[in-house]
This record gives sequence, C-alpha cells and structure tokens, in this order.
Amino acid sequence: MTGAAPFLPVAAVVLLGAFPAAQMAVIPFSLVLALPIARFWRFIPEGWSFFSRRIDWRLVAGALPLAFAGVVLLQLITAAVGRWCGAEMREQPLVECLHAMSGWRLAGFGLLLAVGSPVLEELAFRHWLFGGMAVRMNWRIAAAGSALVFALLHFSPWQLPGLFFLGLFWQYVYLKSGNLWNSIILHSGNNLLTLLLTLAL
Repeated sequence: MTGAAPFLPVAAVVLLGAFPAAQMAVIPFSLVLALPIARFWRFIPEGWSFFSRRIDWRLVAGALPLAFAGVVLLQLITAAVGRWCGAEMREQPLVECLHAMSGWRLAGFGLLLAVGSPVLEELAFRHWLFGGMAVRMNWRIAAAGSALVFALLHFSPWQLPGLFFLGLFWQYVYLKSGNLWNSIILHSGNNLLTLLLTLAL
C-alpha cells in the first residue's frame, strides 16, 4: 500500500456515519477495516510489543474508576455547554437500540460490548494504528491521532471529548504496562459500567 491507500479503510468507516443504521456495524468492522493498515504498518516501536509483560491488576483496578469518573465528568461538562449554547442533544443510536432490546438479544449485545468491542478496538486503535503512526512521527502525536480517530468513529459529537480522553488514557496504560490486555480489560470494564448505567436510567 502506498500514498493514501492505508487511510481508505478509515474513510470507509467515516462514510458509514452518514447512515444511522450502519453505525451498529462499526464494532465488528473495526478489526476488518484495520487489517490493511496493520499490513502496511507492521512495524511496532521497540518496547511496545503486544504482550511484553504480565497483566498489571493493580494498575487496572486503580485506573478503571479514574477513567470512568473522568469520562462521566467530561460528558456532564459537554452536556452543560451544549445546553448553554442552546444545542439539542440527541441520543446515540446505540442507546436507543439498547433500550429496545430485552432477553437474549440484550445479553448477546452486552457480551459484544463488554468483550468483542474492547478486543477489536484496542487491537485496531491502541496497537496497530498507534504503532504504525508512532514509527513515522512523534509518539505523542500518534497517541493523540489514534485517540481522535477512535473518538470520531463513534459518530457522536456529544461524546467526542470523553471518548478522546479514554483513547488517550488507554493508550497511556498500554505504553506504561507493555501489555495490551490491560487496556482491553479497562475498555471492557468501562463498556460494562456504561451499559449498566444506560439500562438503569
């Protein structure tokens, strides 16, 4: 792949944002569309391997409430600013879909959000996309870039600040711990807490 070709999968996912029904397909497509990028960007910076160390359970236990509290605070600030500006906040299609589900469908979708999505998205954004960018530019810019792409691909302007924060936070955890499972577990815990909170409201 040369030129703009590695960015075509990202552009394809962005185009899906124009169709609300297609947004539900972003989770399983994250990995599939990242594969051409992974093929082109196959070199990961030294010391940032996939499983170079064990899972740091103390780090995960301390980081999960911190990350969740941070994203909730950012969401509250974003909502307050939106109301102050007179903007209308619309529910994410995912939230509407969750409220309409019950029984096995809800359990299956919850499993996808708590397990499938974290694994695929952490591989796609924190490992492959970041790793490919980091060998071509400053790693801080690469971390911000991969976090921004992650946030944009959720197609929710109101959630953009919180998702960008989470992308940066999980990237930091991956780099600090040297094991992608740490950020996967954090991502899973955050999704599970968000799911339970959404269903409770």
